[in-house]
Amino acid sequence: MDLDQLFTQVVNDAKGDLKAIIIFNLKNGLPLYHNIELKESDPPLYNALFSGKGDASGEAIQGFDALSGIQDALNQFGEQTRFGELTSSIFNLSSGKMIVDFLEIDIPLAICLIMPERVNLGRAVRQYDRNIVKIKEALLEI
Repeated sequence: MDLDQLFTQVVNDAKGDLKAIIIFNLKNGLPLYHNIELKESDPPLYNALFSGKGDASGEAIQGFDALSGIQDALNQFGEQTRFGELTSSIFNLSSGKMIVDFLEIDIPLAICLIMPERVNLGRAVRQYDRNIVKIKEALLEI
């Protein structure tokens, strides 16, 4: 299954609890992949993320390279406290949530699952748990 099919399946299986899956290059903060139907399913979100141009990064994600600093800080904390490395995080925004998972291939990546305001967080986290390994394996094959 390719990334487009996988992302579409994960978003659709979440029954409205996931709006988007976006993969970011943390080295430069630019998006690499996203669920292909996002442009049609949520045009305002798509335009905020991609400036309506597809590959260009929009204002909503400018500065996403800073996520690597959060990862570094929490990895340092985990090393010193023996809690281990940061694997994922849930960011609670006033009108939505985002799960961020980290993967290092040739470059550091952030796998972001964007959720709407009235999310069933349990169902969204189950979707994440069921699919994160598949997503990482698909990224490793590229």
